[in-house]
Amino acid sequence: EMQKLEDLINEQIWLNLPVKTEVMNLDDALKCGAIALFGEKYQDKVRVVEVAGISKELCGGTHVAATGTIGIFKIVSESGISAGVRRIEALTGPAAFARLRTADQILDAIRRDYKIARQELPQWIETLRSQVRDLQKQIGDIKSQSIRASIGEMLARAKQIGDIRVVAELVPGLDRTNLRNLADELKQKLGSGIVVLGAPQQGKAALVVMVTGDISKNIPAGAIIKKIAPIIGGSGGGKPELAEAGGKDLSRLADAIKQSYAAVQELLNP
Repeated sequence: EMQKLEDLINEQIWLNLPVKTEVMNLDDALKCGAIALFGEKYQDKVRVVEVAGISKELCGGTHVAATGTIGIFKIVSESGISAGVRRIEALTGPAAFARLRTADQILDAIRRDYKIARQELPQWIETLRSQVRDLQKQIGDIKSQSIRASIGEMLARAKQIGDIRVVAELVPGLDRTNLRNLADELKQKLGSGIVVLGAPQQGKAALVVMVTGDISKNIPAGAIIKKIAPIIGGSGGGKPELAEAGGKDLSRLADAIKQSYAAVQELLNP
C-alpha cells in the first residue's frame, strides 16, 4: 500500500500540475472542503493550498507554484498515531534523491564485495536468512544436548520439600520448546516430584513448571507459576501438570527460580 501511495503521489508531481493558494477564514476553508492536518491548531485566517482535482488542504508548509517543483517523493516511515489514523513521513526533492543515492551506494557495495548481480540480491539475502535459521537451530540443538548431559547433576541438586523432590534450575540458551522438553525429561527421571526451569529468551524471562501426576492434584503447576511469575514482572498459567509464564524483568529470573522452593512449601502447608 505504501508503494502504491508513493507511486500515485509521484505521478501527480511529474504531471507538473499548477498549485493554487488562497487566504480565507478558517470556517470558510473547511466549508469549501479543505482538509485540516490532524492535531494542528489554526488561526482565524488560513492559507488553503489546492491542486485541482487532487487535493485541497490547509497549508502544511507547501510553497510551490507547481507540483513538478517538488521533484520526487520518497516515504521513509509510517506509524499509527491514534485509532484509524496513520502518520507518513517522507522526503522530497534533493533530500529524497540523497536517500535514494545512499541506498544505491549500499547495494552497490554489497554487490561488489560479494560479487553478486543486483537482480540476484533478494534471493541471496533469502539464502543467508535460511542459513542463519539453520545455524541457530544447530546451536540450539548443541546447547540442548550439552544441558541434557548434565541432567544427572540437576537431579543430584534436587531439594527435598517435605516428601517432594524439587528440581529448580536456571538453564540459559534454550528456547521455549527445548525448555519444555528438558523439563519433561527431568520429570520422567524424577518419577515423583516438581520441576521448575527458567531461561532468558530474547531479552525476556521464561518459566516452565512441571509436576508429576501423583502430586499435581494437591500442588498443581499453575499454582506454583502464579506465585513466582510476578517476580519476573509477568503472569502465566496452565494445566495441573504443566504451566508456563513469561516476564519482562530478566534480572529477577534467578530470584524466581530460588523462590520456587518457598512456593512449594507454602502450597504444601497452606
